[in-house]
Amino acid sequence: MSFSLSQKITAASVVIAIVLSLIIGLFINHQMTIQRSIDAEKSQVVARQISSRLAYFAQSGELALEEIVRNWPENHPNLEQWFTKLSLSILSILPEFERVWFINHQFQLQWHVPAMAMESINTIDLDISELSSDQVSLSKPFLLTDGAQAIAIVKPVLKQDKIYGWVLGVINIEASLSKLVSENLSHSYGFTMVDGENSLYQHGTLENAKHIVAHQIQFVDRSLSIELGLKSTSKVQSNYVIIGIFTVFFLMLLCRMALSNWFKALYSHRQFKAASDASLDGLLIFTKVDDEYQLKELNAVAKDMLMLEQYPCHNFNQLLALLGVIHQELASTALVQLAQGLCFDRSIAVKTHNPALTYIKLQVVKTHNGIAVTVRDISLRKQAEYDLKDREAKYRRLVEGLHGYFLYSTNAKGEPDFVSAAITAILGYQASEFIEQYRQIFPPTILNSQRNEVLKELQKGLIPEPYLLECKNVDGDIRLLEFTESPVMIDNKLTKIEGIAKDVTEDKALVDKVTFQAEHDFLTGLYNRYAFDDLLKDAVNQIERHQTDVTLSYIDLDQFKVVNDTCGHIAGDELLKQLGQLITDNIDEQHLVARLGGDEFGIIFIDCNIEQTQQALKLLLKKMNDFRFVWQDQVFQISASVGVTVVNASTSAQELMKQADVACYAAKDAGRNRINLYSVQDAELNHLEAGIGWVSRIQQALDENRFALYVQKIEAIGQHAREGLHYEVLLRMLDHDGELVSPAQFIPAAERFSLMTAIDKWVVKHVLWQLKHSPELLETTNKCAINLSGTSIIDEGFAEEIIEQLTFLNIPADKICFELTETAVITKLSHANVFIEKLRNFGCNFALDDFGVGMCSFAYLKNLPVDIIKIDGSFVKNICHDSENKAIVRAINDIAKALGKKTVAEFVGDQATKTLLADIGINYAQGYAIAKPVPLIDIKDDLTEHLNQDINVA
Repeated sequence: MSFSLSQKITAASVVIAIVLSLIIGLFINHQMTIQRSIDAEKSQVVARQISSRLAYFAQSGELALEEIVRNWPENHPNLEQWFTKLSLSILSILPEFERVWFINHQFQLQWHVPAMAMESINTIDLDISELSSDQVSLSKPFLLTDGAQAIAIVKPVLKQDKIYGWVLGVINIEASLSKLVSENLSHSYGFTMVDGENSLYQHGTLENAKHIVAHQIQFVDRSLSIELGLKSTSKVQSNYVIIGIFTVFFLMLLCRMALSNWFKALYSHRQFKAASDASLDGLLIFTKVDDEYQLKELNAVAKDMLMLEQYPCHNFNQLLALLGVIHQELASTALVQLAQGLCFDRSIAVKTHNPALTYIKLQVVKTHNGIAVTVRDISLRKQAEYDLKDREAKYRRLVEGLHGYFLYSTNAKGEPDFVSAAITAILGYQASEFIEQYRQIFPPTILNSQRNEVLKELQKGLIPEPYLLECKNVDGDIRLLEFTESPVMIDNKLTKIEGIAKDVTEDKALVDKVTFQAEHDFLTGLYNRYAFDDLLKDAVNQIERHQTDVTLSYIDLDQFKVVNDTCGHIAGDELLKQLGQLITDNIDEQHLVARLGGDEFGIIFIDCNIEQTQQALKLLLKKMNDFRFVWQDQVFQISASVGVTVVNASTSAQELMKQADVACYAAKDAGRNRINLYSVQDAELNHLEAGIGWVSRIQQALDENRFALYVQKIEAIGQHAREGLHYEVLLRMLDHDGELVSPAQFIPAAERFSLMTAIDKWVVKHVLWQLKHSPELLETTNKCAINLSGTSIIDEGFAEEIIEQLTFLNIPADKICFELTETAVITKLSHANVFIEKLRNFGCNFALDDFGVGMCSFAYLKNLPVDIIKIDGSFVKNICHDSENKAIVRAINDIAKALGKKTVAEFVGDQATKTLLADIGINYAQGYAIAKPVPLIDIKDDLTEHLNQDINVA
């Protein structure tokens, strides 16, 4: 078979077409392979560039937040202003940050920059439970109040290992990444960024994309995944050429496809170039040639920043030289890190031909056959940091240089959040200690309560007058500070209080000292009489206006003269000091206490009715009775007589003092150591006493023998029960109408007007006369006890008279026992010893009466010439129910027995007490359980028989 030319041509054409098609196909396939390699390399570069930018931004964000936290001032008068100013600086330097927040330790959004409508954590989908970490961290995605998705770089504010709050750099994911991606990618690329299972951002789609590049980047404390791929716009046949009659069309199609791919690659490169030229950073790409990295490509920013047109750069080392750094060391370090798969990233101070470029952020990343270098100008940022630190240092020097002052600020509740370091020189606290302990530093005193009123003024936006508060310094001492404050109002609402405080303790102390000396008694520190009179006048004037209860009490010590006479005025002064302190300690602060002169005190009870006053005074008298004044080797018991009157607006202060004084004298007349409420009868008694009415009555009773002798049996108990009759002689006075007058009424007057010796002589004379003319009584009597006063035992002539009477009446001296009180013996000790020894040598016995409640110490017992100790009834009457009284009675008995003295217990009121006393070892008992007092009957009666009847009294 032969073929025609056309057929041959056709066949040849077909063959040629086939061959050409195969050749073209092979060529196109080879070109596509090259293009895919180029696209893959560009995808890698773009992916690394985006990764680098993201990593660089994360590191910049961390450092920016670190700058805030590290420079967070412990003491600043307006911390919010400081935070706002620094945050605005960061937002200007890092545009990727949309806002900066501060969340306090209570997880409340406290400050936000820039200023906008108030945002609340309650309305922000942010899981704040993750913020408790003490390291910088990346939050999980959350929604802003405007619905935008965001993430935040979170840095805790630590002070002394305690989280004070968190600073958040908030990144609007859509806004920030859209800008970054649009600058680096064309629509031909698909891009996604994923945080674990959360998709953070997607640009385009990776479906049907080729050359997908996956990267893991460390963003703060979390690893993020990004994928970038080049979309496929058509399917390219790379290995086979369609053989057919449309060979030319197929070749043209292949050419079109090749040209289309070339133009797309060219467009993609131009887009990358445009993005790098529009970047704020300088970008330089170096290709490795032999052992040197030669500059292959750079953007316009790098050219202008480094002035490369005037000072060319051809390789990486020349770039470092242009930056004015030690390029050998830096190049070595950067290349070593790149070889380890790391990114080189460092802030460097530079010296370049560009005078405005002083500090850069240099980042070097590895490409498939070279390196990509990013240069960011951070000169302005660094200068802003230096300026901020300089301003802070100047402000700190100014604040801390204040002497005697400190600055502070508080929240709207008055709780301090800042205090200057000058607080240490004033109170001794560190600023943080003052803020944490301010509730304990300012005690709840009356003066400090005014702080609440000041806060009310500040909340209204008013500026209050300077005011004083008391506070404790680090040693616990009270200091007085003067505070001057101003409110900080936002939208007519108090948000902060700023102020300055001054220590005025010494100034106020000087003024108070002068005032105190003018108004107070120099000895006790209480108000003096002049100040007390003014205070009483003020109380009278205010009663009607305030409708309050006020009472006045007048206190007169019962034993002060004893202490003065026995131990001297120094001891008396010390007693007054201690009693003044005792009264102050047991009377509420609102009441007013004064020393009126000598041993007299006054108390004005404010807002206190008469029942409350009497209750308070009863407790005070009990404290005084329990009090023991010790001077050298002497112990004194103290009591007082108290007069009380009700203060009213119709009575003058002078008259009220007279009423209280009258009531006090009435208390003394009633037996002392008691409280008496003023009445008209007290006034009459005082008048009678002042007119020496009692003197004439007592003198008439002596002249007319209107005194009655009573006796009360003293019974031997226990092993002493078989001893003879023992009794005490008691005295009563008969009034003109035959009524008995209690000794409590006339004895104080007799003591005051020196009539006790005459009374004692009357008693001794009549008792001895009764014994002489009643032989049976005298025979039965073992001991007859007669009381003598303190004024009698200093009369040595009285001792001689007693001896003469005993001798004349032939009364055995050993049957007579004279009873003396502790006070009488101790205050007149030298005279008492002469008196006692003279009668004891004659044969008489002596007893020490009311032992335990007076001023005698056990040390005196060893040398006192007495034979019997009479234990005061206050210790005896409750002995069965009071373990302390029982211990005291036992101790007195044991010591008395050790000194060879007998004991008598007074006020024995029941059989149980008597039995217990016998068990303790007491020798004698006296009281109503033994016998009641009865009259010493006429000598013609059978007194002995009478004494041995049911009352058993002689």
